[in-house]
Amino acid sequence: MGWYASTYFRQIWQRYALRIVHIAASPAPQRGSFSIIMADFKTSLESGKETENLVLKLIKKKYPSAYIIEGYCKEYDIFIPEVDIGVEVKQDKKSMYTNNLVIEIEFGGKPSALSTTKADCWVFYDGKELIWITPNKLRWLTRDMRPAVFVGDGDTVKKKAYLVKKDLIKENSVNKFHLKKCQLCRRMRKSGYVSGCSFCGRENVCLDCYNRHLPKCNPDVYNYQQQLKMEHNDA
Repeated sequence: MGWYASTYFRQIWQRYALRIVHIAASPAPQRGSFSIIMADFKTSLESGKETENLVLKLIKKKYPSAYIIEGYCKEYDIFIPEVDIGVEVKQDKKSMYTNNLVIEIEFGGKPSALSTTKADCWVFYDGKELIWITPNKLRWLTRDMRPAVFVGDGDTVKKKAYLVKKDLIKENSVNKFHLKKCQLCRRMRKSGYVSGCSFCGRENVCLDCYNRHLPKCNPDVYNYQQQLKMEHNDA
């Protein structure tokens, strides 16, 4: 019994001795490390605001009433009253070297970014060009991807994010001057809009919704259009 007890206490002592040596060998925290982190955060914040102003300037060419949301707003950064659209602005200059855009979904163990956004459109800035895409399209592109877990520059906690090839996002991007939201399904569409329903006055209706809406709105017109299609196909 005495031999087992002495061996047990010897193992405990060796374990704690190794910890003491490890702590003693660890470098002491540098003075001013907190101020360095805050300086990086301030620089990143100022850079982000510059990107938001750049995007807003482009949007205002077609939608003069657009404005930046002041303060923190996790839903979106810019709102366009003319078309009832919120725009989220993301800056990722590292993608110039990695060719991957970071799509964050969780930060510090809580849902964030793509998981919580209410924006109708996202804009990525890589330091050279702007890429416009809808969140629904991003969710579709990442549906089979496994997120990476890492601590970003200037952060102190881990985040989960998809690393998506920039070229893939470009292929599914939308035109910044054709930002439209269907007034029936309330979804952003890349193309395929009609000017509206002249019978009920709705504007910016996507073709899918218009085809479902017209039979209810004006059955006579719908039946006449179907008759013309049948005659055209028979001819």
